[in-house]
Amino acid sequence: MEPENPLYHQFWISVFGAVRLHGGSLALAYGAQTAVTLAAACLLAGVLLLRRPGAQSGRAQGAAIAACVPFCSPFMLEYDLMVLAVPMAWLIGEGLRGGFRRGEVVALCAAYFAPVLFKVTLFDDAIKVGVIVAVAVLFAAVLRRMIEPAPLALRQPAYHAA
Repeated sequence: MEPENPLYHQFWISVFGAVRLHGGSLALAYGAQTAVTLAAACLLAGVLLLRRPGAQSGRAQGAAIAACVPFCSPFMLEYDLMVLAVPMAWLIGEGLRGGFRRGEVVALCAAYFAPVLFKVTLFDDAIKVGVIVAVAVLFAAVLRRMIEPAPLALRQPAYHAA
């Protein structure tokens, strides 16, 4: 997996793969992947510690952890994006239950179509990096949903029985 082989690296969906695909050294690829992995893990840990009371369920935690996975392995391939079904299902459930927040539908569409766009050969290198960006947008949407309270317009009024 480490030798320079653009025919093989073109199938990787990771920062490591993107650096190697674009001619970066092995040390640079591992360094960039390490930086991204540490940043994603720190974001995840911070959100799990600061999450709002309504997002303290195991489903929310599972969604956040699954959304973080693509940033933790240097050897992700396109079929590994199936792990995104977990955060996508959670985000859809939250959106249907309490309303979608700004940007969440875009994040869901980007993550859903990322594997399809990966197959497009026009602007091949940019599309492969675009998949990483789409996954990052989904990760950010899940983390934001966990720490921000619902906007006033989306909050359900308390029902008082007299």
